[in-house]
Amino acid sequence: MNNIKKNYFEIKSCNKKFIHHAFFTKKHDLTKKNIIKIKDILNIKKKKIKFINQIHSNKISFIDNKNFNKKIIADGSITRTKDICLGIITADCAPILMFDKNNKIICAIHSGWKGCLNNIIAKAVRKIKSLDKNAKIIAIVGPCLGIKNFEVDYSFRKKFIKKNYKYKNFFKYKNQKKYLFNMRGLINFQLENQKVYKKYNIKMDTYSQIKLFFSHRRARHNGYMRTGRMINIIGFSI
Repeated sequence: MNNIKKNYFEIKSCNKKFIHHAFFTKKHDLTKKNIIKIKDILNIKKKKIKFINQIHSNKISFIDNKNFNKKIIADGSITRTKDICLGIITADCAPILMFDKNNKIICAIHSGWKGCLNNIIAKAVRKIKSLDKNAKIIAIVGPCLGIKNFEVDYSFRKKFIKKNYKYKNFFKYKNQKKYLFNMRGLINFQLENQKVYKKYNIKMDTYSQIKLFFSHRRARHNGYMRTGRMINIIGFSI
């Protein structure tokens, strides 16, 4: 299902006749030069890409030509405008790209643990269905921090169980002080709860795949306060 083409990943079964999407590696960080390369790779040279100001929230914004040039503070974006592509940046958080089966709506989500806790997925699905109540949503979850490297403490786990007791199933006991958090598993659970039509995963861990991905947690463990970000894009091909 996963298809690597040099510096990016995509899902083969998604209909490229109507939708272009890709999860890029750290070889394409957020620079003007790389944006030009990305547009060429995805065959979207004549389209414009909207990046939002991400704040680890569950806020979703609609994007069109009227607000394209405005600063949008959110962690998810939705559009029906054919000449607009949606972009998000990640470095351990999960990039989630969505589109409806009829190829009329696209959505890009940035979901870290706060997005999971506040169920940004549910909010995004509701907003998509406000545009089309019968929308059959296809979701793709990209590379993110894997369970074996997502160590958390007891209080972190408690926040999630307080929100939804079923969330306890996404924590694995490590020792008396630590648990391992299965963020990808929880995201898929939330997608299933929203009854998305189909879901796919690029099952890669940003922490352990050093040559491919930036990782905020890995950078911190190595004594660095900052790291780069990967680009994730979805757009209409027509």
